[in-house]
Amino acid sequence: QLWTYNFGLHDCKRDTACMHMWNESIASRGSCEVGSCIISHLKEMQTTATSLVVYSDVCGGQNRNIHIVSMWMHIVASPEYSFKTIDHKFMVSGHSYLPNDRGFGNIEIARKKTAHIYVPEDWERVVRQARHKNPFQVFKMKPEDFVSPKALTKLIVNRKKTVTNEKVEWLKIRWIRVSSDKPLQFSYRYTHNALEEWKVVDVKRKTKGRPPDLGRAKLPQLYTHPRSISQKKRADLLQLLDLFLQYIMRSTSSSMVTYLIQTMNLMHLRLKIPDSELLISLCCVVFVLFSTLVNEYDGVWQGEGLRMRMD
Repeated sequence: QLWTYNFGLHDCKRDTACMHMWNESIASRGSCEVGSCIISHLKEMQTTATSLVVYSDVCGGQNRNIHIVSMWMHIVASPEYSFKTIDHKFMVSGHSYLPNDRGFGNIEIARKKTAHIYVPEDWERVVRQARHKNPFQVFKMKPEDFVSPKALTKLIVNRKKTVTNEKVEWLKIRWIRVSSDKPLQFSYRYTHNALEEWKVVDVKRKTKGRPPDLGRAKLPQLYTHPRSISQKKRADLLQLLDLFLQYIMRSTSSSMVTYLIQTMNLMHLRLKIPDSELLISLCCVVFVLFSTLVNEYDGVWQGEGLRMRMD
């Protein structure tokens, strides 16, 4: 299985849902990737709003960690964005239902109605067609869209205690706030109660000189080369590719050429198949297509095309 990842963002004010999609040969699915999708989305927004409220689940590896906090600090301090205050609230597991949950349910229903999903582009088509009213906006993430927050975390200290010497218990945090007037601090609460006192963490390094400007820090590209997949997965995908080509040979629709181009791209760029193997496969497919067009293909290949699962 070649995994395809989907990070959903729902704009509650505009009632629009944006799905950021990529496959595992492009990037992974950690906090750096989540932060990159958020930055990409905010850059696309045309807004003059100064306050942003974010709701998410409590996944510590993706949403509730110092990488995401440093990214929020970067956004409120950067002149590229209009936001001056950002509140990030974490829902209680099993007791919440966000708009994205409904969107993912629509996608799951559409997936069950789709006969074949072979390549990541098929998943993008499923998501685009999952809703007729207010359809999802799909953004295909590229390697250069993923940035690393390490340039930010190197400028600060991930302190384990607050300014009042209390231990920071990340797993209990329900509300995080960052603001431009205190660019090197973040506040948090253990509940959503607006009356609860804020606990403050100072992340400034104890060094002499001018404090760092997180807003002007350059975020380097997260991946400088394609991510490799395991040898077992590569061998399995090559085996599935043979059955996929059988489906191409049996297809009489106008999408045949599109599938061919996608397959060649998958083989050469993502699975890193040598040019010699690519040339042999291309010659075989061209021969079959030619035979089909001149009605010399007698339908030797029978059976249903194999469906590749990508979640």
